[in-house]
Amino acid sequence: MSLHPHLPRRWPPGAVAAVLLMPLASLSLQQPSAAATAGPSSSAATAATRATVQEILDGPDLWIDRRRARVHDRATAPELLRSGESRAQLAFQNGASGRMNQLTQLRLGSRCSLLDQGQILLSGAQSLCLLSARLSVRGTHVLVDLDSRGAATISVLEGQVDVEQLPGPTASGSAAAAPTAPTTSVGQGQRLRLSAEGRVLALEPLTPADYRAFVEGPLVDGFTTPLPGQPALEATLAALTPQLSLACPARPDTILVEAVNGARRQAGRPPFSPLPAELAERNCRHLAPVLRRILASGDCDHDRQRWQTLLQEPGRSAGLTPVSELIACPGARAIDPAVVLQRWLGSPLHTDLLLNRPRASHLDCVQLTASGRTAAMCTTWGGGGPRPGI
Repeated sequence: MSLHPHLPRRWPPGAVAAVLLMPLASLSLQQPSAAATAGPSSSAATAATRATVQEILDGPDLWIDRRRARVHDRATAPELLRSGESRAQLAFQNGASGRMNQLTQLRLGSRCSLLDQGQILLSGAQSLCLLSARLSVRGTHVLVDLDSRGAATISVLEGQVDVEQLPGPTASGSAAAAPTAPTTSVGQGQRLRLSAEGRVLALEPLTPADYRAFVEGPLVDGFTTPLPGQPALEATLAALTPQLSLACPARPDTILVEAVNGARRQAGRPPFSPLPAELAERNCRHLAPVLRRILASGDCDHDRQRWQTLLQEPGRSAGLTPVSELIACPGARAIDPAVVLQRWLGSPLHTDLLLNRPRASHLDCVQLTASGRTAAMCTTWGGGGPRPGI
């Protein structure tokens, strides 16, 4: 199953493509669980009774109860958030956030939110319940994975988590009167394995391979919205595994930017300005998965779902919004800016995007290399908000 569905269209080596705001233009060469979310209260972490959708990846398959969710939609306890083939990032009202993998179900609750299926990354102080345990996440980054049998794996990437076993149901279905088991503290760089009944099976260290799997996995790849406390997680990664980073895997292509600005000067146009650092990082995170898919598949086309997500993201710097994308399709081991520019300026559409769009004032380009091939993408940005068809 691909995380980036696309039409099976092949492009010749060295070809170029572009995309505009909607309408886009391109160059042609289970039902929710009814489980309750009750659990003991805690002062260390608070429950999130409201969650706002910040980002949706891999299609529109995110739901709040029975309605399809969109970016900026809000869920309120006791509503159920569930992802099908999509991944999503949520912002909770207490400042924490959560990233849901595909096939995940999270029911918001007044005492704690219940994960009854799938995988979630929590960032920030938060209370999370499983059917047999409750987690008090103390301003940290924790990955919680619940398998189909109800067994859980809790990986603390940074910070600390307290895990408390909850009373199990009796034969009549009521809560057992027996006291709960002692709380287990899981520290940074540790993984706790729980049975479906909440019994501790193992407390073991995370390995460098575990951290690499996280950084390269579905709860990092493609997301552009920063996590709360992300600098602390970056510092932990740098200390434990210096070769790993949450930074965008693509690299800036300033030479291609200069080539475009040279063409603009020759045409009597002012050069594009660079994006502010925050937007440049977001733009890179937006483009890197698209470039990775292009290099892996040879299908040199835009990811329209990701483009729509980029358009809807809040918190733009300096009032800038995306205007268009341009692709330098993979060919040789390195991008030749002169060749790319020649191809772009040989296309009326690309020429119009680069020289004649009055709203486009900023340009950011990145490139990615894999298996001896390199592809690049550029995004133009401007003020005034998106307007279809310009």
